[in-house]
This record gives sequence, C-alpha cells and structure tokens, in this order.
Amino acid sequence: MSDRNTQASPTSSAVCVEEVTPWNGKLENRFVFLTLCLMFSLAVILLHWLYPSKNTERVKIPNEIRQQLTSLSNAAEEILLLKELEGTQPSLQSLQDMGIAPFSQIQLASMAELEWFQKPNCFIGFGQLNKDDNQFPEKYFQLQLSFKQSPANLTSATHGHDHNQASSTEQSVQPYYTSWRFLESTEFKSVFENTANSECHSQSDAEPWHVFSLMTEQH
Repeated sequence: MSDRNTQASPTSSAVCVEEVTPWNGKLENRFVFLTLCLMFSLAVILLHWLYPSKNTERVKIPNEIRQQLTSLSNAAEEILLLKELEGTQPSLQSLQDMGIAPFSQIQLASMAELEWFQKPNCFIGFGQLNKDDNQFPEKYFQLQLSFKQSPANLTSATHGHDHNQASSTEQSVQPYYTSWRFLESTEFKSVFENTANSECHSQSDAEPWHVFSLMTEQH
C-alpha cells in the first residue's frame, strides 16, 4: 500500500507555458510612424543637399533713399508717357521745370537733396544721407533710373506696324529699372567727377549695386 503511494505517475511531465501578447495594433502604428519620420528626415536632407538655400537677406534701405527710389519709379512711368505723347525724350531740365520728383529741386524735409545727371539711357543722381543718422553716418549714395532701350527707340517702336509687337514686349519685360548703391566719402568725389565720362551700369552688375522693385517694397 505504501509502495503504491510513493510511485511517480508515468503520465506526469513538466509543462512550459508561453504567454503570447495579443495583436492590438499599437506596435504596428509605432513602426509606421518611425518609418515615416525616417523618410521625412531623408527627404529634408536630400532637398537641402540638392537645392542649397540662397542668401535672401534683403539689404536695409534707409528711409531717405527709399523715398527717392519710390519717386524715381513713379517718374519712370511719367517719362514713358511723355515720350509716347511728345515723341521725344524729355530732358532733365524739362522734368525739373514740370516739378516731377525726384528731379525737381522742391524736396520734402525728410528727403535728401540730389544732384542729377542725364545720360542717353539713364538718369543718375547723387545724394548724402542725414549726417545726424547714427546708423548711416557720413554716407553718400547714388541712384540710377535706366531704360533698357534708347528712349527714342521705345517711342518709335509704339508707332506703325510694330505697335503690336512692342506692346507685347512691354507687357512681358519692364522697360526700365531703378537701382542704388552706397558710396563711401573717400570714393564719392571721384565717382561724382567722372560721371560725365562713365557709362550707365547694367542691371546684371553685381554688388555694390542693388536693384529696387516698387512691387516688392509694397509687399
């Protein structure tokens, strides 16, 4: 009887139970999220490498110069209108006599006084910033209103059989541009005195020239 109780049962064995976590979708969501983050990071790196960002920092324009450039852009439209009506290029003296700013000698107190010169395809102005301006002390500047064609050519092109062609060209390409640059006091005198023998600078010229866009300033 006792021997029978102490004998191990032949059918008993060790059982290993493994717990299986049920699929609830959390692991899959985490894996998809990490994959998307990795793809986005790679895309940003590739875009930065293939298309490096350009320096779009805009040059700060003093208020005195901005006012003159705005007047100069408006004057360009009036000059084009006068050439269309009269068929000839208005002279600097005639623009001053008509009181067209900024060529007119009548200036606002907040606007710097300018000295103007006329070239076949451009008007060049020189001025000095307010000496009391601590941000731009003793700074001179140069402005230029340039026409991309000779004013006479612009006028004649709008008459006769070339009228339609000229109109479409003027709509696609602005016939003028305004630009400016700073001049140090050490170089102002030589540039001013050599203006009569110098050429109008091109729109493609690099610094220190800066092209002014009235549309950009308004936005």
